[in-house]
Amino acid sequence: KNCQVILRQDHGDTSPALAQTLKDLITQGKTVVNFLDDSMANQIGVNSVKIASPTVWPARVMYDAQTFSVGYNPLFQYVTPTDPRCSSVMMHENAVTGFRCTIGHGNFYQVGALFYDIYNTNQYALANDLPAREHVLQNILLEANVKAFVHVDADRVVAFARKVKDDP
Repeated sequence: KNCQVILRQDHGDTSPALAQTLKDLITQGKTVVNFLDDSMANQIGVNSVKIASPTVWPARVMYDAQTFSVGYNPLFQYVTPTDPRCSSVMMHENAVTGFRCTIGHGNFYQVGALFYDIYNTNQYALANDLPAREHVLQNILLEANVKAFVHVDADRVVAFARKVKDDP
């Protein structure tokens, strides 16, 4: 419960208990970013409606006037909720691929495009839209008042870690 931002990939099977726990955290001032399916959004009362995603790949997605490509991964689009607490934040052509809702003291994001997927692929070295991808997360962290203690001044970084067996 000390986390300020919770990132979650929704597979369409959000349990009522998890939805209530996350809604309580949002209301208290936390930020939840829910990727892809909208079962979480619907369970916390946002009433999202998924619509068909485009079949032309790669798709160009815009967030805050910056664009990045979505390859062959899912791209979910939504009907913008009529809830006055919500507004669209991410678009593909004229379709909403992400929206934000202010609930209590926190924010809920429904995001239909995986902006982080390329970092674990062979395409990472070739990507030319990394600043736009990073901008999505930086903006969410800024809005949640999360301050970074580590900064890497480079456009591409690879880090590896290993856990030694029987070492806590």
